[in-house]
Amino acid sequence: MAGNNLIHVLTGKTIKDIPPANIYIINYDILSSWIDALLDMPFELIILDEIHKISSRKTQRTMAAQLIGKKTEKIIGLTGTPIKNRPLEIYNAISLINPKLFPNFFQFAKRYCNAKQSRWGWDFTGSSNTQELHEILTSTCMIRRLKKDVLPDLPEKTRTIIPIKIDNMEEYKFAERSFSEWLLETKDKICTSAEALTQIEYLKQIAAKGKLQEIFDWIEDVIEQDEKLVIMAHHKEIIKEICSWLEKNSIKYVKLVGGSSDKERKEAEQKFQIDESIKVFVGSSAAEEAITLTAASMMAIIELPWTPGSLDQREDRIHRIGQTKGCNYYYFVAEKTIEEAILKLLDSKRKTITAILDGKDVDEKSILSELLNELKERMK
Repeated sequence: MAGNNLIHVLTGKTIKDIPPANIYIINYDILSSWIDALLDMPFELIILDEIHKISSRKTQRTMAAQLIGKKTEKIIGLTGTPIKNRPLEIYNAISLINPKLFPNFFQFAKRYCNAKQSRWGWDFTGSSNTQELHEILTSTCMIRRLKKDVLPDLPEKTRTIIPIKIDNMEEYKFAERSFSEWLLETKDKICTSAEALTQIEYLKQIAAKGKLQEIFDWIEDVIEQDEKLVIMAHHKEIIKEICSWLEKNSIKYVKLVGGSSDKERKEAEQKFQIDESIKVFVGSSAAEEAITLTAASMMAIIELPWTPGSLDQREDRIHRIGQTKGCNYYYFVAEKTIEEAILKLLDSKRKTITAILDGKDVDEKSILSELLNELKERMK
């Protein structure tokens, strides 16, 4: 009970009798399991928190949200990252909030996603007419508030790029040659994104492994200054090596990775925030959202994600309400590896998002496809 409102939280995937209430709360992950029961309920308003979670048209959560949305006139979407990578990602949110704005997906894609037809079908991963899209969104359905406007007391961010010569360059070069051969073999064949991603992730993992010893020396210096530190990585093996080194050096830490339960998530957050003896938080993409780590003002980015939206989400774990210090971000980039190309593309992609949300005109493609194109051009 909150005021005069009766609130009920729907839990589990087994549908139970739904008691009378004014407000119902449900997690996206179980929304599709409750869809039949929810469709029978006359909702006056639906609020979709973190609405970017329904960016993919093929997921069950998106299809369930669309079904309920069609029966409800008033819909509000909330998110700090409406677009993580490309204009296509905002279409589902727009079609739910204002279905009349862009009623035809294909027309939207041709106008704003730089849609192109290839021998394997249509490619909607680009961007075009971003200034026009920005003006339409801000004049109809999007209220954009920058953190500096609503939280003016938050300190500034400082990003530092730290280039590292990896200590396993021979291993990396061998893997790179194998990747180049694979690219040549698939040059005129159908190559799926999954196949390309697997190849590139392997290169990224080798590059990350070659940086670790120098990063460990840097972490040791940070801990000696009695600072708390957030470390963001990706691959399980890299995170395992980081945790092993911390344990070997008697540095107390907490960890949050994929598969962690809600209880483990909350415990990791609370321990890092409250316990002064815990100096390091180690996280993967699972730690990008809904967690506060303001006990630290320093973050080490060990491995780069694939979207600037994910990068911003990671940075915002320490740059939020409660932070009193200037936030310093250290990007450890393996020299003469694929990491340099990915960092460059992330920076240009961030400009695409800024163009649509804040109004500057640029034209970019998806990072993976653009990276592949760049690598193929080098091989000509």
